[in-house]
Amino acid sequence: MSNASRPMLLITNDDGIDSPFLKIFVERLLVDYNVFVAAPAGEQSWISKAISRRGELRVEKASGFECDAWQIGGTPADCVNLAIGHLMQGALPDVVVSGINIGFNVTWPLILGSGTVGGALEGALFGIPAFALSQQLDREDFRIVNEDRSRLGVKLKEKVGVSSKRAALILEEILGREETFDVQRGPKVHNLNFPKNINDETSIVECDVSWTKATSVFKRIENEADAYTFSFDQGEQMNRVSKTDLNCLLQGHITYSQLDYSLLSDLAGNAKD
Repeated sequence: MSNASRPMLLITNDDGIDSPFLKIFVERLLVDYNVFVAAPAGEQSWISKAISRRGELRVEKASGFECDAWQIGGTPADCVNLAIGHLMQGALPDVVVSGINIGFNVTWPLILGSGTVGGALEGALFGIPAFALSQQLDREDFRIVNEDRSRLGVKLKEKVGVSSKRAALILEEILGREETFDVQRGPKVHNLNFPKNINDETSIVECDVSWTKATSVFKRIENEADAYTFSFDQGEQMNRVSKTDLNCLLQGHITYSQLDYSLLSDLAGNAKD
């Protein structure tokens, strides 16, 4: 397939332009797709679909990529909006992909707070097929990556490489389902999570999103009377069906959930009846 006939993917994330996952992912995507990168200059986790209402967005060419790549001083949603509106010079992407995120995005509290999902949702609001991709890590790998991104070990690089390869194939398969992308109905984000022990044979399971009851995600700082810091708590799972994204990911599957935001209008309509 010639470069001119290959789909154009707009890639963002919420971990920042220096995420080691991003470069591994983009390198693999370039085998089959044209790629344009627009990612935050720094980490923007837990920012959801926030748009920078005040201040200026500073845009700078990013190095280290074999494609057009920009780092932007804003949120993932800012990056997608600015890329589509300005940086891509009127050439709409065929697909918006956000990720691969450092850490999973399953359950409604995580999904609704996720900058990864927020970046994808911004693309969906333009009527473009949109995907959010995330990588589950064990605690030690998560600690290492967050403390020093240059210390990505060989085994973790291999895992992210496998997830990137599987992601490229899954994108192609889902994009082939024309009925999946009815933009007249409303925005939809395709949410994929890759398990920590992924391999070439790992099964993919379509799942419901788990509803976990919210708990406080802050804890008091020791010896500080009026200061708190972030401390994530998974919360209690409320829907007891076995095929939730959380359960399936913990069982070692690739999880696939369709986040259909058009259902919000359906719910509003039902509430009025």
